[in-house]
Amino acid sequence: MLKDHGGVLIQLSEMGDFFRVELLRSSVRSDGEKKTRLQEKLQEKYPALQQTIIENMSANPDITYAQLMALTGKSQEALRRNINQLKQKGVIERIGSDKGGRWQVHISQKAPALNERDVP
Repeated sequence: MLKDHGGVLIQLSEMGDFFRVELLRSSVRSDGEKKTRLQEKLQEKYPALQQTIIENMSANPDITYAQLMALTGKSQEALRRNINQLKQKGVIERIGSDKGGRWQVHISQKAPALNERDVP
């Protein structure tokens, strides 16, 4: 069950005799001008879903597919396809294992633009 409370999604799930509560931010915290420059670079070069993925991975390197699915409302397959495109372009990189690793975002002024055929 997901409930939105002012930018924070609350996810409750049962696990046997216990329950789990996850608090998910639905947007990246405002870091002033730094965030604005990042958004400007992203808007010029990447589709909306990939912008959202990059922004959330930049704000939370430990973010999971499940959290991205909750934040974006997209399927795991759509996220996997877009994340693989970003990996191929060198924009993001997975450091460490699938379970214990983290995401590293490499955004620079010269980040490559996507071709029309690359857009899902």
